[in-house]
Amino acid sequence: MMKNFRSYFIGLCALCIIFVSACNNKKKDDPQPSASFAYSQEKLQKRWQISNNARTSGTSGSTLIAVEFVGNAYVLYFPDDSIAVGTYTTSGTDVIVLGTFGTLKINTLTDADFGFELEVSGTKQTFTSAKATQAIPDSDFTTKLCKTWILKEASYDGETEYPNAIVTFNKYGTYLTTFTESGVTEVGSNTWMWSNTSEDAICYGSWDGGNITDCSELGHVSIAFSEDGKVLTMVELDNLDGEMVYKLELK
Repeated sequence: MMKNFRSYFIGLCALCIIFVSACNNKKKDDPQPSASFAYSQEKLQKRWQISNNARTSGTSGSTLIAVEFVGNAYVLYFPDDSIAVGTYTTSGTDVIVLGTFGTLKINTLTDADFGFELEVSGTKQTFTSAKATQAIPDSDFTTKLCKTWILKEASYDGETEYPNAIVTFNKYGTYLTTFTESGVTEVGSNTWMWSNTSEDAICYGSWDGGNITDCSELGHVSIAFSEDGKVLTMVELDNLDGEMVYKLELK
């Protein structure tokens, strides 16, 4: 096994992640929305920021900051950089089942606004208007990077792993990794931003869901695309442990 592989950039098992695992008797494809579900994945797939005055009911302990959907994964953001993350399914025309965490019933959904009711452990909380946000400015390189990739190979200190993890970058400043092994799917979320104006390197935060506003004292990864944009090579240089190379292919 590669030394400390999963504690770095595309690590999946960092202790600071709060994750929800989807367990199955055998390996399956990601769950797909049911035919009767009334909302397209494209419209849902954003990061929705919640303001305090958007809450109309529920307990005072309900402190959800944002909810994000990427493919069939979700991330819920709470204060103190804590998150809940996992894969979701749908039920009926308007209910999203957030793994074992709870359910989310859609009341309204437009390109810019999201109203919903979140139920966790029998307690319901209503949010009337969450706003769609985008943290990373549009550019050619942002468009190239913000796609879903398969991590084919990760090399460190002469050793190579072939994890076949799924990595999705998005324009709201987060990326998700999905890894399935022995019938268990683990989903991790992290934050990213461009390290420089030439957009040939990114920095990333810790595995806790907290937003980042600059790259000071953060990990940095250089990036290079193949000519056709279908292969991505990422190189991370750690001051203590040397160079790690990630090779990804467009899914």
